[in-house]
Amino acid sequence: FFKNHKKIEHVLPLQERILSDINQLYSEELWLNHKLQEHFVRFSYLLRSYLTERFQISFLDKTTYQSKILLKKIDINESTRTKIGELLTASDFVKFADSSISNQRIASLKIAIENIIEDTTSNLDHSA
Repeated sequence: FFKNHKKIEHVLPLQERILSDINQLYSEELWLNHKLQEHFVRFSYLLRSYLTERFQISFLDKTTYQSKILLKKIDINESTRTKIGELLTASDFVKFADSSISNQRIASLKIAIENIIEDTTSNLDHSA
């Protein structure tokens, strides 16, 4: 029986999975190793993949401008919508401009993305 019993993989809820991925990204401290752009490419991907899975609308293949238009169609409060737009814009600024950013700002963006995930998860049914 046990030989044929398939291992059941425990799949983490979306919120836990993304927060874990964000913590993993930040633990690598890429910005300290001259990999600021890589950090923000991954940061943007995590945010976009979270939004895609959470709202069932693809943000992965959209520009920030297109993403902001999509956000207007989602039932979230204006404050959260604005914060998401700011995160997308901030990550674009660093991804596409050869710019620098302070460690404090990088840390504040982590807090901001965690808050967005919390804000957009709090209205979900947790009885899954």
